[in-house]
Amino acid sequence: MNKRVMVFTLVGAALAALYLFTSAAEPAIREQASDSERRIETGSLVGYSDRHDTHAYRGIAFAKPPVGDLRWKPPRSPESWNGTREALADGNSCVQLRGPLSGVADSVEGGVVGSEDCLYLNLWAPQMKQQARKLPVMVWIHGGGNTIGAASTYNGSNLAGSQQVIVVALNYRLGLLGWFGHPALRATSESAFEASGNFGTLDIIQGLKWVKNNIAAFGGDPDNVTVFGESAGGLNVFSLMGSEPAAGLFHRAIVQSGGLLTMSRSVAENYLDEESPGMDTSSREIINHLLIADGQAGDRAAAKALQQTLSDAEIVELLQSQTAEQLLAHLVEQGASQAGMYLAPALLRDGVVLPKEHLLERFTDTQQYNSVPVMLGANRDEIKMFMVEDPRLVSNFLGVFPQIIDQQVYDRQSHYISNQWRASGVDEPARVLQQSQGDSVFAYRFDWDEAPSGWPVDIQKLLGASHGLEIDFIFDDFEHSQMFPMAYDDDNAPGRLKLSKSMMEYWAEFAYRGHPGKGVSGKNTLWQSWASAEGDFLVLDSDADGGIRMSGESFDNRVIKKQLLADKSFSSQEEHCRLYVWLFDNPEQNEDLWDSEEYANLGAEGCAAYPKDAFPSLI
Repeated sequence: MNKRVMVFTLVGAALAALYLFTSAAEPAIREQASDSERRIETGSLVGYSDRHDTHAYRGIAFAKPPVGDLRWKPPRSPESWNGTREALADGNSCVQLRGPLSGVADSVEGGVVGSEDCLYLNLWAPQMKQQARKLPVMVWIHGGGNTIGAASTYNGSNLAGSQQVIVVALNYRLGLLGWFGHPALRATSESAFEASGNFGTLDIIQGLKWVKNNIAAFGGDPDNVTVFGESAGGLNVFSLMGSEPAAGLFHRAIVQSGGLLTMSRSVAENYLDEESPGMDTSSREIINHLLIADGQAGDRAAAKALQQTLSDAEIVELLQSQTAEQLLAHLVEQGASQAGMYLAPALLRDGVVLPKEHLLERFTDTQQYNSVPVMLGANRDEIKMFMVEDPRLVSNFLGVFPQIIDQQVYDRQSHYISNQWRASGVDEPARVLQQSQGDSVFAYRFDWDEAPSGWPVDIQKLLGASHGLEIDFIFDDFEHSQMFPMAYDDDNAPGRLKLSKSMMEYWAEFAYRGHPGKGVSGKNTLWQSWASAEGDFLVLDSDADGGIRMSGESFDNRVIKKQLLADKSFSSQEEHCRLYVWLFDNPEQNEDLWDSEEYANLGAEGCAAYPKDAFPSLI
């Protein structure tokens, strides 16, 4: 798998494992609130009182547990119950490798955590005695590379209560249990959805169906639903826009630091050594690992030979007989990133749940996708969160405190890669969407970078406006930050709290009316649509660094390439060549920008001494 595909696939929380930026989950003692009882399709629920005069409901099943024979099957409607059920505790996290964003207590042992019984959602609603109108609904899709994460690590009470919206956060199957296709599974499937392999996507769609059918009981408007997500969650929002089965289930879309990557069946299913090679975690390679682990084959070659003799029924029986721990065992042995993420197929171009074309091709015609008002954006220094653990760039003083080795190299690498992230995930899709659906496209860049700066760790220089940092601002939940608690102190509190308030108001105004305007208070800078006379996107920053303002400094990959070719600041030819490879050796990009001759002649010395396959992965 090429390096840039890894970046957009593994987006989510790579540095969350770094002790500096993690915090322990707060133990919760919750008592039911009698006035929170609501009747939904499957029975009565009672929740509890949360902050900002909200009622919270946790662990609501929106589908039948996908266990046993329902593994790798589309989600099914949940079972009904008699009496009143408490909704006070989070449901299980989905199966994943251990990591700080798994939503599982640190005391739990083992490399694999979570459960296959995990299709639950959490919900926050203003207490109904305070409102008489139907409220907009905002459905949060968590990030984590589509291999880690859980709804339980987010609290929507501040956003729901302060902005008078309903907030829903849902789980979806992850990694090998969320997206898995194989000819044997298709041959034995009972429907096109079952044959698609896109079970994680179908889980999100099932969650949206639950919202449509039940949200009115909590004061929400089923005809005004906004899907919003960050990183892989943003990628999933883009995929919903391209998914025919999701039509009519949402009415606005917000993409935070997302991308457009979907995968072909060959990448998701083929052997590594085929003409069109698959991933290390393709379905056929997973079966090879299982055959070796079972003792049926001594090595990969023997496993491949054996697999090719097995019938469809035998392959399905083998797959279904494995525990979740056995399916992920070789990933535990190999060691994933510290955050628990691993590279796996996701968002398969099956032609049923997701189109066979790249999403950007669909976005040129409103008849070919779910055309809704869109907000999309990225953080100015996205890649710095991943760079902190790169020993080529950061050393560890006393084995503990990260120190940037060369600030100029560090910032230059971040500049190019973060700008490309924005070009591919924001600016290029915004241009296409604006051409097809007009002035209902809004973009932003998040620039807040006022984390503490000093010895022994300069968090400000390490992180800048890094990936995932905006989440705490949107939920106004700095106290329980999962990723960046050390970024916040008393000195930066006034500016960040003011910015957080403005961001929540913009997000809520978009949920109400399909445009962010001046926010629900009407007191913020006017956020204008893409390609307006005032600029393409809104910069989100504190007053100390220029404040909230429109800007016209947008990018595309060709502009970035031109800048890299002309850049004379490199002191190392190797660095120049490495950046060219990382930026442009990517067949999944919106366009093919690799040029072998250009690479050979790059800079003062050219790159003949640096074969592109020799460079270590970006993350």
